[in-house]
Amino acid sequence: MKFEEINAYGARAAHCSIQAGMARDTLLKKYWDDLADDWIALDSTARAAESAPEISSPEGAKPGATQPIDRVFARKRRVVIIDDDPAMAEILTALVGGLGHDVIVKQDSSASHTYEVRDDDIVFVDMVMPKVSGLQVLEQLGRQNVKSAIVVMSSNDQRLNEAEQLVKELDLDLLGVLHKPFQLPDVRAVLEAA
Repeated sequence: MKFEEINAYGARAAHCSIQAGMARDTLLKKYWDDLADDWIALDSTARAAESAPEISSPEGAKPGATQPIDRVFARKRRVVIIDDDPAMAEILTALVGGLGHDVIVKQDSSASHTYEVRDDDIVFVDMVMPKVSGLQVLEQLGRQNVKSAIVVMSSNDQRLNEAEQLVKELDLDLLGVLHKPFQLPDVRAVLEAA
């Protein structure tokens, strides 16, 4: 990870802290504070990875190749994020990528993007989006008989309950439910269950 990327995490944390200070609504303030905490955690993780000692590479790597300790293992499963909110997609991408997963973001909730989903993917789906709702995305995934692990996300408890019910009805693999705003430990717990 480059120094510029690490600095960007700190800048994003500062931006979120400023937004929290300007928020009049308590829930909105908590949302921005939580996002700032996540960016700070990512900044700390990135700094630690940057200074990690080198060790031998895993099996299959070129002889004599080395890499930082936290990057010894191959990339984990691919994660597809379907969320129309650029800020949420960006922080989720950083959280998931920081945990060693390849990430693909689809900010357009068009159901046509579901055809790009592979059975071994983990799919994060926001439930409240314009054009095509998260429930419609789940219905499309069900029609395609995907075997991907599904994570539903929303700040709306009713939508999360509807999504959980729909996932069961469609016989999809529900990996987890994330209530927004969530933090790095929440995302890590869901991904570790995969």
